[in-house]
Amino acid sequence: MRVNEIMIRDVSEIEPSASLTEAAARMKEKNVRNLLVTKDERLLGVIMDSDILWTVANGDLPADRLVWEVMSPCPPVTSPSLDIRELIGLMSRHRVCWLPVVEKKRLLGIVSVADVVASLELV
Repeated sequence: MRVNEIMIRDVSEIEPSASLTEAAARMKEKNVRNLLVTKDERLLGVIMDSDILWTVANGDLPADRLVWEVMSPCPPVTSPSLDIRELIGLMSRHRVCWLPVVEKKRLLGIVSVADVVASLELV
């Protein structure tokens, strides 16, 4: 089984020029803890709820900071053609439970450990 067979295509994205206030609102609206930072369908990075919390803890106001200032650039990614057994190894090496799916620098979706587990026939 390959990543493209189990990945989620509807991902939560945000532009790098958005404020952290906008990012927090989008996370709340989509009920997610992270957003993929994109521009013209290209993945630039990822911003997590903890990035916003650290900004506030450091005394900055979310309205005064932009996503690109606090995002993690160049996150590890996977290919849609990768076998899910290899995907598990990749996730383990990077110590992550989800990965963006990218092909030719274009964001296609996201895949998580939960997607892998759901695809297994555990009967």
